[in-house]
Amino acid sequence: MPRALVLLPLMALAACVTPSTERAATPTLTAALDRQADGFRGVTEAGEGFAIVSTSASARELCRVVSIDSANRFEVESFCKAPGGVWR
Repeated sequence: MPRALVLLPLMALAACVTPSTERAATPTLTAALDRQADGFRGVTEAGEGFAIVSTSASARELCRVVSIDSANRFEVESFCKAPGGVWR
């Protein structure tokens, strides 16, 4: 059997189970992104501390950089939304 016929299904399966590194905005984080100024510190529903680091805006979207203290790791995420949209 050709190797490609064996590898293709395995690669497809791996793509389905590979965890995403993109973090979803929780309700607490979403509320902070909508209402709080840069420098705001809060805690998510999962108990992770976060801080809003900076904000940038263009005609198409609003973006905010957030640092998150997650399980002995320090993560930095960018959340953006279009006018009337949701944070992604």
